[in-house]
Amino acid sequence: MSLQYNKHDGYQGFINNQLTPYLYLGMLPNAGIQHLGDLQGYAVNGQDQSFTNCDGNPNGYFVFLFNQNNVPISTYTSDTDLVRKWNTLATPSPQNQYLPDDFFTFLEVHFGGCGGYIQSNQISGLQGAAIGIRYGRD
Repeated sequence: MSLQYNKHDGYQGFINNQLTPYLYLGMLPNAGIQHLGDLQGYAVNGQDQSFTNCDGNPNGYFVFLFNQNNVPISTYTSDTDLVRKWNTLATPSPQNQYLPDDFFTFLEVHFGGCGGYIQSNQISGLQGAAIGIRYGRD
């Protein structure tokens, strides 16, 4: 796994690559791993969300993008339950822990090899996403 700022060295590129700056959370490096037939996915609140990679595609990322130049975004989607679970199974934060709107950005979620692809603007009621690290909990 890798978290990179304005780069995705060793990981698959993303669809809206004209949007900058960005934070790239890559889960599958391009080299050294055979992806075809692998069980892949992530966990949300202790629940595994997985799929079997059907074609060897190494896309496996969340990328948080800023559109500082107001360029058009892609209309591509390959919507599946898997690419929505990070949102639908999430636990809402208490109101006193809400982040200001400025922290939220456009998001791409991609699990190549039949896992799916979606953008934050394609999820009803979602206006963006933020990457965070939870402290003080197991």
